[in-house]
Amino acid sequence: MIPKGSAGNWLPFFCVSAILHQSGLFTKFATVQSVIEYPQQFFPVSGFLERVGHDFTDERHDREACVLDIDSGYVRNYLVYRLLRNDIVVFDQDMAYREAEYSVVAANPEGRFYLLKYLYAANRPLTCSFNGIKTIMRCGFLGYCNNFGNHEFAAPAGFEGRLLHLLVEHSFLKDYIRLESFRGSGLEALLFGECGDMLAVPVAPGPLRRRLDKIVTLLHQPASRPFDKLRMLTAVAEVLEAFFSLYMAEERYLAAGDAGAVALADSVAQYLRTCVNQPFPGLAYLSDRFAVSASTLKRQFKARFGMAPHRYFRQQQMEEAARLLAGGTASVAEVGYRLGFDSPGNFTRAFRQAFGTPPHAYQPDAAMPK
Repeated sequence: MIPKGSAGNWLPFFCVSAILHQSGLFTKFATVQSVIEYPQQFFPVSGFLERVGHDFTDERHDREACVLDIDSGYVRNYLVYRLLRNDIVVFDQDMAYREAEYSVVAANPEGRFYLLKYLYAANRPLTCSFNGIKTIMRCGFLGYCNNFGNHEFAAPAGFEGRLLHLLVEHSFLKDYIRLESFRGSGLEALLFGECGDMLAVPVAPGPLRRRLDKIVTLLHQPASRPFDKLRMLTAVAEVLEAFFSLYMAEERYLAAGDAGAVALADSVAQYLRTCVNQPFPGLAYLSDRFAVSASTLKRQFKARFGMAPHRYFRQQQMEEAARLLAGGTASVAEVGYRLGFDSPGNFTRAFRQAFGTPPHAYQPDAAMPK
């Protein structure tokens, strides 16, 4: 559930520390009385490879399979990683803490790199503090930061969980992501400047979680099967694009007005209208985003609009599709992909179901004689 301030103001779903400081919704990170204190520093891909001993093999490290198994006594770490290029490594960390740990990760001003963390299994929450702002990491948490911020993590004794990491350098984003499209947005300071904030999603929406789960599956595929590096690179790029698009949708939603000033159903509808260029975020995501139960959200939305949130979302998507097709500048396939469909066939079926006619019938030249 999204934290709520004492005055009833909602915390934005994506949390930039500057926003959190202004809202006053978080208190300063309290000192953790931990048995183990572990100072470290953000490091680029080359630093990761050095720390995991990528250039040697011993009884703990199978370089060919990219597996590292270490038990230090108070914590066991089982690491599976893949070096995809010299500027990106994907690794999955299976952790079991016998004692509590408090780690401080210091900023590293050399270079420009980013870390995406996805906590997809956890028996209890972790605590994270970035630039003095505290947040709780529960199962489904997704965070994205660069190397210019100071971060603190606290793991309780008995914690067991799995954390997927994407360690990406700026050169990878330049090759795979349309970075210039984020100029002038709230992402600019994080991607191009030295802002050390973390973007944090308490619970990643269903479509994004499925993309992240795909990366986990590819990372852990049997050694008997050849590793498809191109497929993994594509999957990573899709996750980053979807994550940034979700942030942009949130930014547009917040710019449209104060969500607390309108009824719940109108707030949800307004939010969904900003998300038509991606898959439906899911009822669980929406209920977490607006801090109500899924049943309450669905009931109040249907009472207001006469339909469920998913049906309303699809209606808005199809109206946007009709507008784009009538503009005549995009093909049917391009419109489908722009609206978050994974194939032209799925888009065509959804459009025909909504309007009773195929998408090409809405294009300007559809009525012209052949």
